[in-house]
Amino acid sequence: MFGQRVLIEEAYKKGLIKVITSTTALCVHPDTLVYCQNGELKKIKDLKIGEKILTFNFKNFTFKF
Repeated sequence: MFGQRVLIEEAYKKGLIKVITSTTALCVHPDTLVYCQNGELKKIKDLKIGEKILTFNFKNFTFKF
């Protein structure tokens, strides 16, 4: 599992992955609602490439898009 995490984090840093979402199963239901940078609440399945969503950083306890 740790090796996968490193690969995913490195791909994110390089811009190959735009969104990282984590749950105990490492996935979420397609109908999960997320807040977009434009203020819209949207289902994950309806996101378009390049859209930014609100995320939480557990290392420094901050939110960002």
